[in-house]
Amino acid sequence: MKKGVLNFLFSTCFVFFAFSQDTTKVKKDDIQKENQIEEVKIFKQKKAIEQKPDRTIFNISDQPNLNAGTLMETIKQLPGLISSDVAGMMYQGKQLEVFLDGRPLNISSAELNSFLEGMPANSVERIEVITQPGAEFPATSGGAILNIITNKNAKKYLSATYTSSSAINTYDTTRFRTYNSVLLNAKNKYFGWQLNFGQNYRENATWSEFLNTSSNTILSKVESDKINRSQFLKSGITFDINKDRLLLNYDINLANSNSETEGFGLGFVTSDKGKSHNTR
Repeated sequence: MKKGVLNFLFSTCFVFFAFSQDTTKVKKDDIQKENQIEEVKIFKQKKAIEQKPDRTIFNISDQPNLNAGTLMETIKQLPGLISSDVAGMMYQGKQLEVFLDGRPLNISSAELNSFLEGMPANSVERIEVITQPGAEFPATSGGAILNIITNKNAKKYLSATYTSSSAINTYDTTRFRTYNSVLLNAKNKYFGWQLNFGQNYRENATWSEFLNTSSNTILSKVESDKINRSQFLKSGITFDINKDRLLLNYDINLANSNSETEGFGLGFVTSDKGKSHNTR
């Protein structure tokens, strides 16, 4: 009798232990399935402007209002930055020397503006205005530096810019001037190139008269008309060699003008015509 009771108790305990063990396993599997995460994405948004002790950083790539259009349009939107054909680049009254990826561009203000107008803004990662240049920059640099940092999209691009302007003399509406220009700017992983060509046309007129006020007599009177025409082509190829840069430029300018001058006065009459042609 005792043996049968012990067998019954043993069997019951075994079944209960097996059932408990299986239940525990199911619960652990369910917990693992519930806590399993298939994918996690973490996004970090850069600040539009970062202020550091030696520089101010404008992040362009993450700002939709800044990375559209040309780089010149972007620079004009940055607070404190001023771009001028005469004064060049300035920041809070300080003259800026322009660098590209840590290297100076060494071009004139007019060429710099054309370069910035031809460069797409979405090829720039950020713009750094360095008010206290460190040892990584040349000792000959100015008091402040504008450093343009390009991104991976800048390794290959092609842009075209067309500029046109015209004006009419309000005093004499038959005379006018016009300007047309095309700028092509491209870059790949081996080299970058730029081609700028266009034309100028301008009409000038001059009238002069000298009177003897006592007798109201015309001593001399001169009328002069002049037409200036010019065509230009500017080209450049840039090779990046490690931290050095090789720049090859070729420019050509053609100019020709016509002039007519007629004058008369006491004892003289003149009528002159002139034509000039210059190639540089």
